[in-house]
Amino acid sequence: MDQPQLWVFAGPNGAGKSTIADHYVKDRIPVVNPDNIARDLPRTPDGRLDELEAGKRALVERKGRLAARENFAIETTMSGNSELKLMRDASAAGFKVNLVYVGIPNAAASAARVSTRVQAGGHDVPLAETDRRYARTMGNLPEAMRIADRTFVLDNSGDRHRLLLSRENDRTRFEARSLPAWAVAAIPADMRRDPQLVRADHANLRVVETTIARNLPNNPGEASALAMSAKLAIQKGAIDGKPAPTVAIGRQAERVPDGAEKVSVMNGSRLHESYRDGQWTVQTSDPQGMLPRGVYRLDKATPVKPETDRRYDGAVLHVGKAGVYQLHGDTVLRHDRSRFQQVPSIGEAAKIEYSNGRATLANRAPQSPSPVKPPERKGPDRDR
Repeated sequence: MDQPQLWVFAGPNGAGKSTIADHYVKDRIPVVNPDNIARDLPRTPDGRLDELEAGKRALVERKGRLAARENFAIETTMSGNSELKLMRDASAAGFKVNLVYVGIPNAAASAARVSTRVQAGGHDVPLAETDRRYARTMGNLPEAMRIADRTFVLDNSGDRHRLLLSRENDRTRFEARSLPAWAVAAIPADMRRDPQLVRADHANLRVVETTIARNLPNNPGEASALAMSAKLAIQKGAIDGKPAPTVAIGRQAERVPDGAEKVSVMNGSRLHESYRDGQWTVQTSDPQGMLPRGVYRLDKATPVKPETDRRYDGAVLHVGKAGVYQLHGDTVLRHDRSRFQQVPSIGEAAKIEYSNGRATLANRAPQSPSPVKPPERKGPDRDR
């Protein structure tokens, strides 16, 4: 008899677990998903989904399929302990446990995607819950990877799922050149590297240390410094710390400076993000509207010179305190906000013209100046 399999599709709210599960296992094996169960139950008196009852029924169904040794899948945020227990029980019962984890940058991104889902008619999750679940699911990821026989870790920070790494029999295989900050923070260093490579690095370091000591027997200070340099060089590719994220440019990479800003338009949302302390953080989120999908670096925008009789057509990506950012063809432009009498709105298909150093919106009617109130005339009594 073939070995039964459990598939666990996990990740924060809004990460895109359902998309992956639907693509790979829907109509092939049963998927136990409390959200789907809740939609088939009567609503609570206040009109909400009965998540508590749905969770209870999901637990009963999981136990039944486990006892029957059936192939099945679950979809979960993995923010509690019951999923880890299920994985342990399945492993003890002879199941092959497969973990597919989908991650996103932070709790703010999770909340933004839930908001987009609600606007499209999907189910809501309270903001406090998305924050709590994000922290818990990231904290549970290392243990889930240890239990699983096979793990696939995907990133859905962009406009499509990206396979970062796979792990089987304690062997890690990288599918991406670099890991996003959330994966570096959540996955322990020893699980981000192939054990054979770690052993090879240790062997190389011992050879280097022996060679240095042999050639510098009378200068222990210099020998120690050289050995430390060699150790750092060997560990450079090990992703042992929290490296600064990079932006690929051909085969080269560019470090992202603190204070960098970008607008990410994808999955129905527009996210304004800033880079601080080694990671991108969502500052604001709103619907995508008519903006084209893409990731646009605001700190790299081209400043516009206020030349008379020039016009710039394109969607407004972002309006900051000092700048108006516009997508003009394939170029992101930065207009000085102080030159506008009427400031365009985010998402507006703006036609920005310059005349005498001032920026106007040709797609809007000119704004009428505020009426000037005539000075009050004083009567004879008031002149005294």
